[in-house]
Amino acid sequence: CKAEMMICGSGPPHSIARKGLELIPFLDKNTPADRDRLFGLFQDANLFILPVRAECYGIVFCWSPAFGVPSIAPAVGGVPAAARNGRSARLVDPLAWPEAYVAAIPAVIDRPGAFEAL
Repeated sequence: CKAEMMICGSGPPHSIARKGLELIPFLDKNTPADRDRLFGLFQDANLFILPVRAECYGIVFCWSPAFGVPSIAPAVGGVPAAARNGRSARLVDPLAWPEAYVAAIPAVIDRPGAFEAL
């Protein structure tokens, strides 16, 4: 399976250069050019993954399904109110390690009908 990853908004504290990885700085949705770029990222995405440890609501989990993009996120704070497990998202344990997110990808992509259901 060939995959590409884009990290948008904030990145690691040091520079990372990997094939298939693109780091995109913060995009201000109030600036037309940045908003267009952000919307383009959603339009081109197959999955949206946000591995937060704390989140009050996460409006981005409303944006993602508006573009037809399922989310993978932790069931923490207000995330389950916006990212509905089995409806628009696949939720993982709030203390999940990266392996749990990786394991959730084929559960969304490879299972017949799972992607379409989300």
